[in-house]
Amino acid sequence: MIFLNDSIHLFSKNWVDFQTKHYVLPNSPGTHVAQLRETLNTGFLVTGATVQQYGVISLIGYLRTGTKPVSLYMLYDYKNNLLFNGNKRKFDLSSQNVYGQVEGVEFLNSSRAFVSNELYTTGANVPAKLRTFNLAPYLPGAYLFPKPTANFSVNNASICENETVTFADQSINSPTSWQWSFPGGSPSTSTLQNPQVQYPSAGVYNVSLVASNAAGNDTLVITNFIAVNGSPVAPTTITGSNITCVNTQNSLYSVDSIVDAISYTWIVPAGAIISSGQGTNMITVEFSSGAVGGDICVYASNNCGSSPDHCMAITVFNSIPAKPLSITGNTLPCAGGTGMVYSCPVVANATSYQWAVPSTTTILSGQGTNTITVDFLSTFRSGSVKVAAVNCVGNSLFKTLSVRGKPSTPALISGLSEEVCAGTFNVTYSIAPVVGATSYNWTIPANTTLVGGQGTTFITLNFDALFKTGAIKVSASNACGSSGLKSLTIRSTPKMPDLISGSASVCANQVGVGYSIPAVLGASSYTWKAPTGSIITGQTTPSILVDYGTVGGNVKVKANNSCGSSAFRTLTVSMFCREFLAQQKSEWDVTIYPNPSSTYFAMDVNSAVNSDVVIIVSDVIGREVERIEKLNSMGHVEFGSDLLMGVYLVEIKYGAERKSLKLIKQ
Repeated sequence: MIFLNDSIHLFSKNWVDFQTKHYVLPNSPGTHVAQLRETLNTGFLVTGATVQQYGVISLIGYLRTGTKPVSLYMLYDYKNNLLFNGNKRKFDLSSQNVYGQVEGVEFLNSSRAFVSNELYTTGANVPAKLRTFNLAPYLPGAYLFPKPTANFSVNNASICENETVTFADQSINSPTSWQWSFPGGSPSTSTLQNPQVQYPSAGVYNVSLVASNAAGNDTLVITNFIAVNGSPVAPTTITGSNITCVNTQNSLYSVDSIVDAISYTWIVPAGAIISSGQGTNMITVEFSSGAVGGDICVYASNNCGSSPDHCMAITVFNSIPAKPLSITGNTLPCAGGTGMVYSCPVVANATSYQWAVPSTTTILSGQGTNTITVDFLSTFRSGSVKVAAVNCVGNSLFKTLSVRGKPSTPALISGLSEEVCAGTFNVTYSIAPVVGATSYNWTIPANTTLVGGQGTTFITLNFDALFKTGAIKVSASNACGSSGLKSLTIRSTPKMPDLISGSASVCANQVGVGYSIPAVLGASSYTWKAPTGSIITGQTTPSILVDYGTVGGNVKVKANNSCGSSAFRTLTVSMFCREFLAQQKSEWDVTIYPNPSSTYFAMDVNSAVNSDVVIIVSDVIGREVERIEKLNSMGHVEFGSDLLMGVYLVEIKYGAERKSLKLIKQ
């Protein structure tokens, strides 16, 4: 029996047919039935079996004839545990003087074996003896010794370009030949046991070795084994601002990491200081007050050398940019206009541009550049487009371009406006030109004729015989529309005077009551009429004094010029108190001025008798709105500064006497 591949193999000794049967038992404790697997016609009685280290099986036996010749079967190259289906070789050992009742066989090594026989005396005298035989001449090398296991080592697996690697064979089982492959190396192949290879170019390379002997060969391939390092490649892009200012700190500059680089060397312009990061791929730079423009450069290094450097030009500013010289673009954009382009010339030392536009416009694009695109909203009327040049030092002054949609309303209309008598010819009127206007539209009063100038800033009018008054109007126009109207009222005769200021309530026989009107534009004189009594001063002027009799009436006034007179302005005056006595006037007198007043009223009291004076001011429905008491009868007082516009009645109490006057607050 033999033990092979985790099973016990039994070979039978067949006396009848000189065959042997192969049985198999499992390699485990227990009671088993041997399983017949195959049969071999050996031609002798099998008495012994053995297996050598590489799987060669020897079956030995003899024949019971004559001198007991001995035979041996050698089995190898079998498959699937069918030991008889491979290479079978039979040897007649009797030719080697091996006779007798052979019972045992065992291998000394892969090729030499021992054979033993018992003492045999029947018919011949064969002593018990131990013999050897050599199977080496009859077996392939694969069954005599092991094939190699390929292996190798190197003196350095990471080198620089053009350096040499020494390979040392460390294969086991005695290879007799070697086949090396060195992609990227020189030489690229070798049959030496320990070759030396130079690698001229950077890269990562495979190495393979086929180690062989008579038993076979073994291949070892190590991928990405030899790392050949060149000098790093040059950085390609420096990230960071290429424009800066003096006295700037913490400016960052960096490059992408370079494969195989272990350090980076940076060089900065004069006046710049690397505050941190030298040796890495990112630095922090400070630009001092003396910094000047120049190049920031960087190169990468490793143990094999340094790359070429890569540089970026740096501009260093020490002053703000100049104000832009001009702005080009449409100065008459209409409301609702879109896509309007405005630009300024490029300004030296500017890094960006700051635009400002009217609130009724929108910058669509270009803010920060020297060209913007603007939409004008429907509410746009006018404004300014402005731009300043910017750098890290500061901003320039703004350059301004005025833009307008519809023209603005014309300014003052120049020309004669008062005392333009009916029948006057060739009177001229004009306005100053309006920015952006392309034409002007004039409208004229009734009873006038436009002689010429429509569409321009200058017209000529004739005034017909029926002309009294009216307004000249003018608007400016362009493609966006028309402006508002500017108007000038023209009069032949003066307009009716404004309200008459003065007391509308007087006492009988009161004297020296004053009335006045604001001067009327274009009036050369005034005509006054008074109730029963007399106008003592001021006729033909804007102010008069009236002495009253015993009844009230109307105070009227009209304005006059060379063309005629206006309508009358009327103030109705009533007798409010008892007769104004001469002795009362001599004993005490009250004067209130100005009346009407837009600020305050002043009152002077003159009396021959010293007594307290009380002032009570009431509104038109009788509510008391102001009171002043214990005034000196010879004094001066100011009151009414807090009164609202309107008509008031003031009552002055002097002892048992009363006086009342009407006040007008304008």
